[in-house]
Amino acid sequence: MPIDERRTVIASLRCVDSVIEFDDHDGSANHAIQQVLQAYPQDRVMFANGGDRAATNTPEMSITDARLEFQFGVGGDTKINSSSWILQEWRASQTPRPWGYYRVLHAVPGAKVKELTVDPGHALSMQRHADRQELWLVTSGQATVYTLDRSTDLELQGRYTQHQYLHIDANAWHQLANETTEPLKIVEIQYGSRCSEDDIERHHP
Repeated sequence: MPIDERRTVIASLRCVDSVIEFDDHDGSANHAIQQVLQAYPQDRVMFANGGDRAATNTPEMSITDARLEFQFGVGGDTKINSSSWILQEWRASQTPRPWGYYRVLHAVPGAKVKELTVDPGHALSMQRHADRQELWLVTSGQATVYTLDRSTDLELQGRYTQHQYLHIDANAWHQLANETTEPLKIVEIQYGSRCSEDDIERHHP
């Protein structure tokens, strides 16, 4: 989220008196604490931490100032979730490929929802599926789709931009490409008797 939008959201909370921007390149809030200490030279500053933090994993404790105090277990000692855990799970859910990566968002027998991110200048293989159909929705970027069997698949071929979609029948040859300088994101809905990576036949010219 852009910094201006973050500032607007946080500033709208009644419990927030002011919003600051700080440099967190070192993975800490040290810069933010220093700003607050300088802005309120007569006040005691409290740095609050959730249940996943302790003295052993709080880098901000390297700051020594008599006015600075640390509180732990804010919101409860047993933390159900944290932003760092969510980010780790999100990264772990990515399946890297030479063209980018994909994530499975939902899967049940007979259907699967994936998000594909195709890097600029990359393309997937020319392929088809015997036991499933697919619906693609472009969420950002521009997709270029190529076909192999022009007699039956010609209507698929072309360029698709944000919020445009296309349906791919079983056994229809198709190739997804990103020929732009920006990442391409596709939501792919698979449905059929077999929604797995095994149901891919690739064309090797």
